[in-house]
Amino acid sequence: MTETSGVTNRGRRGAAGLLVLTLLAGLLFAMTPAQAQPIIGGEDEPFPVGSPFTELQIGPLTGELGVLDVDGYTGPSTFDPVTEGYPAATDVPTTWPTRNDGYAGVIPANDAEGNEVLTYCIDVFTSTQTGIPYERGEWNESNVRNLGYVAYILQNYYPTVPDVPAGVADNVRAGAVQSAIWFFSDSFVLDPDNNRQLFDLTSEIVADAIANGPLAEPAQPDLSVSPQTAQAPASGELVGPFTVTADGPSTLRLEGVEVFADAAGTQPLAEGATVQPGAQLWTRSASTAASQGFSLQREVPVRESTVYLYDGSIPGRNSAQSLILAENSTIAAVASVRITRVASGGIEVTKTISGDAAGLQSAVEVLVTCTPRGGGPVVERTLTVPAGTAAGSQAETFTGLTAGSSCVVTEPEDGDNGLVTVTATSIEPETVSVVANQTASVAVTNEYARATGGVRVTKTITGEAAGLQGPIEVLLTCTPPDGGAEIQRTLTIPAQSPAGSQSEDFTGLPSESECVATELENGDNDQVSVTATSIEPGTVTVLEGAGTPVTVTNEYARATGGLQVTKTITGDGAGLQGPIEVLVSCTPEGGGTALERTLTIPAESPAGTVSDTFSGLPVGATCAITEPEDGDNGRVTVTATSIAPATVTIAEGATPAVAVTNDYDATVGGITVTKTISGGGAGLQGPVEILVACTDPEDGSTIEQAVTIAAGTGAGIETTTLTAFPAGSTCTITEPQDGDNGLVSLTASSIDPATVTVVENANEPVAVTNEYARAVGGLQVTKIIGGPAAGEQGEVVLDIDCDDADNAFDQQFTIAAGSLAGGYVETLEGIPAGTNCEVTETATGETDTVVLSTPVTITPGPVTIVEELVGEVVATNTYRTQDQGGDDEEQGGGGGSDYGGYYDDFLASTGGPWGPAWGIGVALLVAGGAALIVHRRRSM
Repeated sequence: MTETSGVTNRGRRGAAGLLVLTLLAGLLFAMTPAQAQPIIGGEDEPFPVGSPFTELQIGPLTGELGVLDVDGYTGPSTFDPVTEGYPAATDVPTTWPTRNDGYAGVIPANDAEGNEVLTYCIDVFTSTQTGIPYERGEWNESNVRNLGYVAYILQNYYPTVPDVPAGVADNVRAGAVQSAIWFFSDSFVLDPDNNRQLFDLTSEIVADAIANGPLAEPAQPDLSVSPQTAQAPASGELVGPFTVTADGPSTLRLEGVEVFADAAGTQPLAEGATVQPGAQLWTRSASTAASQGFSLQREVPVRESTVYLYDGSIPGRNSAQSLILAENSTIAAVASVRITRVASGGIEVTKTISGDAAGLQSAVEVLVTCTPRGGGPVVERTLTVPAGTAAGSQAETFTGLTAGSSCVVTEPEDGDNGLVTVTATSIEPETVSVVANQTASVAVTNEYARATGGVRVTKTITGEAAGLQGPIEVLLTCTPPDGGAEIQRTLTIPAQSPAGSQSEDFTGLPSESECVATELENGDNDQVSVTATSIEPGTVTVLEGAGTPVTVTNEYARATGGLQVTKTITGDGAGLQGPIEVLVSCTPEGGGTALERTLTIPAESPAGTVSDTFSGLPVGATCAITEPEDGDNGRVTVTATSIAPATVTIAEGATPAVAVTNDYDATVGGITVTKTISGGGAGLQGPVEILVACTDPEDGSTIEQAVTIAAGTGAGIETTTLTAFPAGSTCTITEPQDGDNGLVSLTASSIDPATVTVVENANEPVAVTNEYARAVGGLQVTKIIGGPAAGEQGEVVLDIDCDDADNAFDQQFTIAAGSLAGGYVETLEGIPAGTNCEVTETATGETDTVVLSTPVTITPGPVTIVEELVGEVVATNTYRTQDQGGDDEEQGGGGGSDYGGYYDDFLASTGGPWGPAWGIGVALLVAGGAALIVHRRRSM
């Protein structure tokens, strides 16, 4: 807020104040003029009522709102209420200055809508009175200390908490709270002798606040207008905008002004209009009153501890005590704008545009900046000339400028835009003093010329054939932005220019022209091909004064053609030849390193044709076709060779054909292998393989072929002829697999001859003979008799059953009744390998008195006869008498586990009695059950 009629704004609220206004039971007290006494409103000091700028006004005191006649002491500035605390009654510093206040308690106030709220004084040294206007402030604006402790008191005591302090009347509660507030704000200590009850209550409140600590400042209601002040010309021009910040709609109040919702002043807002948050407002002076402006009012909840400060609007009154809201209240919050009406004058600005480029310029902006005499808000007015305005003059008058203001005229935007250049500018005069009710003149002139720029064209030549190309021509075509005639410029590069870059600058082109580079001649000729071309960028815009770059790049390769080579293989030796290699060697025109291509045909490729096309050969090159390898290898003879044509000159894009032909005559022989199979085992043998390995007399390489006789082939003769061995080769004949497979034995084998020499066009004979005999093995059957009743059993019979073709080895093995304990052996020899034999017991030897202690065991079961091996089967019988029961140990032996002295007796056997060694063997067999013993027979 700015000063108005000598009254200070919020920034002048330096000192705080104490309400020393006392009105008891509707009576006004007129005391001595000391600040501690009540000051009442009278005819000599009127106050405004219902001002749109007022948020609170002090109301009249009626009833018992506080305590009268309060005496005490005020401490020095060095006293700290928080650290020192409230003194005890016996320690009150009576040496401090004394003070008498006629009233201590709540102070009623009314908001703009007439709602009453309660406040407390936070400034004991400054007066106030009924009708003094207030507005919201912040704690730091009040210049009052310790407001955090005051906030604690207000949140926890009367009237926020109605019955605290307890046990006293409301006016006493209010007096105690006010006295505690003054202690923190102004170091005021009550005189205990004047009012001991009030002293004790105040002391308790102070101690509680210090113990619990300060509270934070409450948040302000969200309602404000910015800026809060402005000067309005007496001539009635609008000023603004004023931006509204709020959390909801507010009500507009006016005093001596008109307010509009738009800058043009076409949307007026009446008294009481609703204004939304974020709105922008404009205003103008509508009266000659000293107090002018508008405000926004909105009922909002306001926290206790919110500070209210004198708004400085009463002429002749510079201060009033500061107040603090006593309890949470709903108040009509006010945000205001104060207007100062000022005398005004004007400035007419005339803008003149000239020059040959007039009409191409951008927008022009002329700025008039006026600073009021003695300071104040700066006013800016702008003349804007649209882009493209033709040559000529136009004027605009700015009125409502504060008289005495100093105005500076500048041109922030002069129309320079790349299309034009400002060649001359003048502002006459540049500074103007505003005179009331007069209009000063200012002339602003700009002269425009056409802006120009350039394009730099760079030609880059690359590639392995760079320097062989023909002439190159690059055309630059530029179209001016105003649609004028095209402008063309040309860059020429001579033929055979070497690899690298060449540039040319084309200047004087109208700026903003669109230029396109094209390549009329790209250097392509019969020696080179253009393999890549680029123009970057394709289109450029000419910039004022700049050389915009364009790069044109060509990559050159030698012009090429091709050659097709067809190889033909013929003759009765076709397919027996070695590898073939056809070489194409091309020498560039004018000399240089020859370029070689090769057609390779693997050895033993069959008769027919093979083709390959060689591309990328330099145009003009002479290509010679030769055959370094013709396939001659000793197995064949090359009887005819042709290359037609033998020399070719390469032409661009052409692919001539060359035919290479070889006729081969075979020089080979063969071997006839006769295989004879015989013997009793013929037909049971495995596969037979006869290998013929021949060494080529030419290169020493080995050629192998094999004859295979399938397994199981019967007795007889098989003949196989192996061919295509080089004549003169030395061949070795071996038999890697001879058919021996366990079922047969090879009894005779011969290769005759084992080495032969191949004769051209002949088949050398070789005889291979194998004689096979049937492989045989044997079987041994052992019968063990044991147990306590051994020797008392009946006849035991074992059946031996073999699956040979004629059952020649089937028989019975009989152990006579009464045979003593021991082992009895039967051996069979000459059984064909692969035969399966099984032993069973058809008579167990049990009688009416002798039985088996355990079942008969025959281990193993069926046996397969293996070549030159003897398979063994063991059958065990353990006997006891009927009256011996099943417990062999109680009968003194049996169970097959204890044979005592039985082995000292002669043991009968079909093969004869056992000796001591046989007894040990039997003992081992009995102890371990039955075992199969297999041993190699050295002779059968």
